[in-house]
Amino acid sequence: MRFGRSSLWHLGSVAAATWFIACRSAPNATGPEAVQAGDHAFQLTVLEDLSRPHDVFRTAQGVYASTDRGLYVYPTSGPPRPTRLGQASGLPSDNVLAARLLPDDTLAVLSARGLVALSTRAGVSPPELPAPPLGVLYDIEVYDGLLYACGELGLARLEPGTAGLWHTLSDLPSTPLTCRALQVGPNDTLFVLGESSFAQLDGDVVREHGAPALPEGRPRAVVEAQGGDLFVLLEREGHGELARFHAGTWWSYSWANATGGAPVVGLVAQAGVPLLVTSSAVLALRTESRGGTPLTATSQHLGQPLLYRATPSPMRTPSSRENVGQRSDDVALASADVPSNAPASAPTLYAHALPQVGVAYEAALASGDWVYLAQPGRGLLEVGEARRALNAGDFRGRRSLTLAVDAHQGTWLRADDGTLVRVERGVARVYPHGRTSALLESVDEEGAPLAGDPWVVLQSPGGEVWLASPTPHGWVEQARMPDAQDIVSVRFGARTSHGHVWLLANGGRAEWSRGYGLAHRDPSGAWSYVDVPLEPRGALDAVTQLVPYADMAIAAGPQGLARVTAQGPAERLFRGPVSDVERIGRTLLFLADGNLFELPLDPSVTGSQAHAVVLGEDASDVVRRTNAFGLARTATHLLLAGDGGLALGMLSEPTPSELSDASWDALVGGGNDVQAHDVEAGARGTWVARRDGAVLVLTTTP
Repeated sequence: MRFGRSSLWHLGSVAAATWFIACRSAPNATGPEAVQAGDHAFQLTVLEDLSRPHDVFRTAQGVYASTDRGLYVYPTSGPPRPTRLGQASGLPSDNVLAARLLPDDTLAVLSARGLVALSTRAGVSPPELPAPPLGVLYDIEVYDGLLYACGELGLARLEPGTAGLWHTLSDLPSTPLTCRALQVGPNDTLFVLGESSFAQLDGDVVREHGAPALPEGRPRAVVEAQGGDLFVLLEREGHGELARFHAGTWWSYSWANATGGAPVVGLVAQAGVPLLVTSSAVLALRTESRGGTPLTATSQHLGQPLLYRATPSPMRTPSSRENVGQRSDDVALASADVPSNAPASAPTLYAHALPQVGVAYEAALASGDWVYLAQPGRGLLEVGEARRALNAGDFRGRRSLTLAVDAHQGTWLRADDGTLVRVERGVARVYPHGRTSALLESVDEEGAPLAGDPWVVLQSPGGEVWLASPTPHGWVEQARMPDAQDIVSVRFGARTSHGHVWLLANGGRAEWSRGYGLAHRDPSGAWSYVDVPLEPRGALDAVTQLVPYADMAIAAGPQGLARVTAQGPAERLFRGPVSDVERIGRTLLFLADGNLFELPLDPSVTGSQAHAVVLGEDASDVVRRTNAFGLARTATHLLLAGDGGLALGMLSEPTPSELSDASWDALVGGGNDVQAHDVEAGARGTWVARRDGAVLVLTTTP
């Protein structure tokens, strides 16, 4: 846990580096769990995108979040589009404990299987980092320009000009300087957190705080207030305690009065103000009482910190155990019981609740001038005078979720960083061969999902675009787009069983009046380019949905619906914000403002105007409570997804005329929240939905 000085809740902005190559590890999968809609049972598998971070470190070049699924690197300003470093980037393990930038711009990365260096400069090889003689490693830090390592055998630093020679730091006779974590403190100091004590390194001077002066417990975090007081978060037998060093004496406090029963997940500081973070609130610890809740002092601990000089000492013999980092997951801490005989002379301390900045917290970290709050399933919240959400982005884009289903019961998802993920029986695997621009949805004659070889769009930096199918060993080319130099990017697309392919792309083609349009490939392989009569609105995309229909396509977005033909003029069919669209035969279903509409696709049909689907009272109530944004269908079912949950509609016949008679049930059960903002139907009873931070895979129970 890192902290520094700045104005409270300050957010900085500096240029970001762009030298990392993106990579991914497999998403975390939880489940399957049982859920049910009426008489229909499903298994729910949740693919969480970002795991709990171990550590955060911020430099002028980026924000580094160390997690058990790799090292995420975010730009320090602009859109938070991260790159991910893992085993594919040369790390020994995807489980990254910490990362630090050395003075020569080398990135030192501590993973669960060792310490390595990565170069941040093109064409420059990283130096070798020998293993410190500390057995199991727990943490690293840069202090006074030198790399320090923390392990089961103590603390060591990499000396300059010694060809990679590590020196352990001396300790008192028969009293080893234990080390579990490191953090840089204010005024050019380094905190060394041990099992039951901690030390403050100031140059070569070490002040060690331990029993009996320091209360019992494992120090989880330590911060220094602006006035010089030290605050330590202690873990003790399933509960927690806050200790304060004031005027040469340690005091213990209980936070039960201030947290409302919420467990404490971290202690950080900003601008010299200690912040106690619970699972639901951030509490600033101050001595003034106005507007604050008093923390109850529980005991006084007499004694003085030890003072001695640290000098390099001979290396210790490494542990015989494998040098694998073992950082235990921090658990949330409930406060200890408050004794009835609390000391009356303790210095006062008050907790002041700061404005709510997130929905829930599971950890608190800091680096330099910024505080980072980890939110379950949502990534990191970078908090200053403004706040910025930092998440992995793989499944969080607001554009429509695209999927493909292969003939082997595998479901393919395209992540927003361009990688492909294949999910089969609740197991997610990343397809390793390069980045894709788009994953094409495949539909049959009626518009239902088509199982077969998935197609993707690959795009080279030079603008070359081709369609391909993935295989275990690479790509199989299906087609190339001519004159691709005029295409900037392909965003998404679809193909039909008749061989028609539609791609929504951005580019500089003369046919596209607004810088985007549709590219169509007919069954003979001929390409044509068509404008889309939908105006963009603000930062929203003008087209978010694409439904193919033979040699026609329906484009939908915040401005409505438009029918586009491969050869001929386009026609606007509906005005208003359309969030999702599906086709059943010659009828189009779509959602607008949470309401279900249908539109005949055959212009010769009488009354071929969009109109709301009339539902029965019970069905209407279920659909209204769903507040749907997403819509998907099979031949016999419809599934709606919204901030009110998921709702399943059972069709009495697989024809549009029966929509008004469909029976609807809400999806309930399981230990996971089944809210989602879009959904797609796969083959063999599979549904895939998405919410911020996760993908939900629903499979029909056998």
